[in-house]
This record gives sequence, C-alpha cells and structure tokens, in this order.
Amino acid sequence: MHKPLHEYGDPTDTAWTDKAMAQKVEELFNSYNQKYHNIRIVFEGHEHLYWKADFDGITYIITGGAGAPLYQAPQDGGFYHFVLVTVYGKQVYTQVFFPGYFDVKYYPLNTGAFNNVTAIITNHLPTIYDGLVIKGLQFVMPDSSSYTVSGNIPSRIWKTVKNDNDTVTVYVEAKLELGSYSQMTQNVVTVSVAK
Repeated sequence: MHKPLHEYGDPTDTAWTDKAMAQKVEELFNSYNQKYHNIRIVFEGHEHLYWKADFDGITYIITGGAGAPLYQAPQDGGFYHFVLVTVYGKQVYTQVFFPGYFDVKYYPLNTGAFNNVTAIITNHLPTIYDGLVIKGLQFVMPDSSSYTVSGNIPSRIWKTVKNDNDTVTVYVEAKLELGSYSQMTQNVVTVSVAK
C-alpha cells in the first residue's frame, strides 16, 4: 500500500487522512491473520525511509528509499535501498540492500551498431543468494527478425521493442548467481542477431 498504517515517528499514528478507515483496514488484516494466519508482511511506502516493525503478528515494512529526498538520517532509516523478498512455502524472508550492488557493463557499446553485445554483471551482495531473477537487462540491437541469447547463467529474451532509429531493444531476463561476501561473481549474457 502507499501510505503506512503506522508512522515511523509515532507508530500509534497513521499517515492515512481517514484515521477511522486506517483502523478498519488494520482490524481487517488482524482478523484475517487470526483466522487464516496468511498475512506475513505488509509493504508500505509514502515515507522516504526504511522502517520495519511488528504489530499483532504482522510485519510492516516501509520501503520508501527508491530515490526521492530522504526524511531521516541514515541510522534512522534514511538511506536509499531496495528490499529483496524470498518466499519459501509459507515463510517470507526480506533482505535490505543498498543500490550499487549490481554493476552492468555492456561490451562493445550498447548503441544498436553491433550484432553481438555482451552484458557483464558484477555482483557485490554481502550474502550468499542463488537464483535472483532480474528483468532489467536491455540490449539495443540492429533491427532483425530474430535474436539469440547465451551466457554463463540461465537467461531468456522476454520482450523486444522496435525503436524509431532502426534499432530494437531486446529485454532479457537472467537468473543471477551471486557468490559470497568474499568474492565477486561475474555473470555474462550475450545477445546476438540471429543468422
């Protein structure tokens, strides 16, 4: 949801304009959780910070560090971040990361002038985590009827979009292999114009 049910500075207050409605929504969450035990986490935004708290067996996470000006000092959650969510059966795990953990360099230039373009993805995540899937790889290629994708990690083309300048943006989904804190793992994905 956008506005949090509990404010960072005062968990007894809410960012909702309609306080009665916020209370009804929280009561609804609690009743479902008591009956079915199926609400693990509520993700919220609006406040430009990171904050995590538990209320009545439900974890509430404010994740508002996507790039707007921050509201708090870093030690109080005022830092840019993203949250990695992992679901195993009924268990939900979250990890908070700072931007800059992934470096993507394209070789040669990713301008649409080359029939083969390689993305080298370096991961700096301070954790062991195998199987993070990203869909953000974009290869600008010469216009063609088909493309192939290869590399040292599982990857697939999930979308192509024709551009105005006789190029095509090829969107690739890749399953990253992250390695450990003491090493940097390089994942390589190459998109080629099919012959």
